[in-house]
Amino acid sequence: MRGEDRNTLRGKYQKEGFGEVFILPCRDQGRRTQQLTLKLEVEKMKRLAMVVGMFVALAFAFNLFVPGHASHAFKPGEVVVGAAWDLTGPFAPSGTPIADGERDYVRYVNEKLGGINGHKVKLIGIDTSYNMDREIAAYKRFRDAENVLFMTNVSSGAAMAIEKMQTPYEKGICHEHGAEPTATFIKGGWYFPSVCMWADGGGAVFKWWLEKRWYAKNNKAPRVALMHLDALPGRTSSKYFKDQCKQMNIPVVIEMYTPFKPTDTMSFVLAMKKEKPDIVIGIQTEPCWAVMCKDMRRVGLKIPRMSPYFGPLDPDAIKGMGKAGIGMLSFLPYATQDDKDVEAIKVIHQLAKEWHKGVVPTRHTHYWGWFRMAMKLEAIKRAMDKVGYEGLTKDIQEGRKAVREVCANDMKGYTAMGMVSPITFSEEDHRPYQNIRAFEVVEGAKGLTIKAVSGWIDVPKLRSEQMNADWWVK
Repeated sequence: MRGEDRNTLRGKYQKEGFGEVFILPCRDQGRRTQQLTLKLEVEKMKRLAMVVGMFVALAFAFNLFVPGHASHAFKPGEVVVGAAWDLTGPFAPSGTPIADGERDYVRYVNEKLGGINGHKVKLIGIDTSYNMDREIAAYKRFRDAENVLFMTNVSSGAAMAIEKMQTPYEKGICHEHGAEPTATFIKGGWYFPSVCMWADGGGAVFKWWLEKRWYAKNNKAPRVALMHLDALPGRTSSKYFKDQCKQMNIPVVIEMYTPFKPTDTMSFVLAMKKEKPDIVIGIQTEPCWAVMCKDMRRVGLKIPRMSPYFGPLDPDAIKGMGKAGIGMLSFLPYATQDDKDVEAIKVIHQLAKEWHKGVVPTRHTHYWGWFRMAMKLEAIKRAMDKVGYEGLTKDIQEGRKAVREVCANDMKGYTAMGMVSPITFSEEDHRPYQNIRAFEVVEGAKGLTIKAVSGWIDVPKLRSEQMNADWWVK
């Protein structure tokens, strides 16, 4: 990305005046994981965490971490949260509205609620472009230089690597993203995700599809194709669905892994066509699904597609898929702009009139951004109610432990004004909640859109061995 482009993007995200965004140059490293097995990927993350930690320590010592940006000192009275975002990488179509949603919620708290118990919230956002090196560096900055109490992750791999760097119960910083199982199920960990596992949500939609659409017309098991992104979330999702199919005596006829930015998926599509599956399941980037759906249509492979990651439900992703995307299934675990009876959505609609010239956000990941920031700030507020502002900030590590204690024990039942089903965090299970809705891409009166095709449904129960991080990497 050119320097002037980074400045333009940085200006867009700083114009409200309450947050910081650093757009750092980087290389596209999306293909680095393409040929790695999951075990090798895990070992790489461990080694990378050590190397990046040494680099960042030196960078802090010589004030070199962010070229052109000195470290911003903590101001008394502030509550500081950090966010790693993908604004320019492979998940930017969903990452940008996530950032917008997080920033809007911080603005709402500061301007409408007067902060947290009177203390204004400072949001520091860093564009990491889905680059794990940079995301770990951002974590180090948040932990060691910025007094951040809670942070947002952007990638599952970084979430796991960060958890491996932290001391259970004692030293770390709470962080969140989707419920990546290799981080979520680390005992005594600091990872409290804001979205259920992609496998949980996808597994619920798959069971719904089996009951409502497949077995309603067929008396035999469907043949399943698994086409997942060649990265940690794709490999853990594939492991889950192979296991789920095995438990239900459903054959998996093909399993393949796709690169981050394919220009042609025909080889994958032809391999699928040869095996004659009845449904294809896979976590992909939005551009990958757009290419694959069109290639499937081109060769006449007309089968249902289900994404355990909800990126393909975004308007830009739907536009990219075109009519080839009709019938794409996924899930959403939170309310969106059409749920106008939900209190949080009413607030967002009102703020759209005041702040955005009446334009209500249509990208569903904006609402994830809103909720995930609401969850983080609620945990900080509840911790502050217990130990006071000084208890959170005088010794920042003690403050972070207080926030962790709240997440593990005192967030049950929280819904962020109806945005999600009640939170169920516990010390034993850090998954946030257990209910989702199935959505489908359909042809609407004004063009392609998404439609809820189920009410709130429970995610499948996990076996005890699946609630151990090691199960997902064996």
